[in-house]
Amino acid sequence: MGFDRPMTSVQGQSTRRLWLCADDFALNQPVSEAIITLLGNGCLSVTSCMTDSPRWNEDGARLRDAGLGHRAGLHFNLTESFDGYAAQPLGTVMRQALMRSLDRHSLQQSIDRQLDKYEAVMGRAPAFIDGHQHVHLFPVVRDLLLDAAAKRYANRPWLRNLAPMVQPRPFAKALALQLMGAGQYGSQIASTGWPHNAAFGGLYGLTPNEDFPALMRGWLENLPQGGLIMCHPAVSAQADDVIGPARAAEFAWLMSDAWPNLLRATDVMLDTEGETPA
Repeated sequence: MGFDRPMTSVQGQSTRRLWLCADDFALNQPVSEAIITLLGNGCLSVTSCMTDSPRWNEDGARLRDAGLGHRAGLHFNLTESFDGYAAQPLGTVMRQALMRSLDRHSLQQSIDRQLDKYEAVMGRAPAFIDGHQHVHLFPVVRDLLLDAAAKRYANRPWLRNLAPMVQPRPFAKALALQLMGAGQYGSQIASTGWPHNAAFGGLYGLTPNEDFPALMRGWLENLPQGGLIMCHPAVSAQADDVIGPARAAEFAWLMSDAWPNLLRATDVMLDTEGETPA
């Protein structure tokens, strides 16, 4: 599936097509507003959605009613608390995953709940599945999540693959993701036939003093066909959002002429048509 209308203003002329995914849809109003605007303007490929958020029913319905349901997926969450759903700190989840001590029953309930809520609003399966703070590739989590998706969906959603990571920063964050299973996850989904992106970019410190345009240029220049870049835009920074200033800076840049100009300069086409980046 593709756009309801052509969005040629942000597309280059190359046959090398890359994907840009905005994470955290429904986290808060500024995030959802930015993503809906960027999708509507053809500045994004897809977005991943947090269905435990109290905003999900309203914001998800806006995506659906705008004809953008085929460009959305589940942003599986274990580490962001919402009203009625208390999460654990990322460090705790990482430690328990490595020790294989996560409560499998509770984890299965969380998977089923988040997928159920996605389907209830969107009226369809998620186009893809990834994870908030990349929890989808953690030990135990990845096996239960893959098993649930395989049982639910005859047409498999594509999965976010983090291997290889292109120009990640800081290095410690990339190393931690490798420790948590980025390479193993990539091999597992490839060997079992899951559709997935070819490579991954977008990992950086998410502070407003970093040079996001320069980082984006590096990802565009070095990702192969079918690669995916993540981003985290918001129309404004909420006071309780630690990465809010970086979100606002990303949105302003993606809405500017600099974004389509960079796509043309790097000879890249932003993929907004395929069901999978594979």
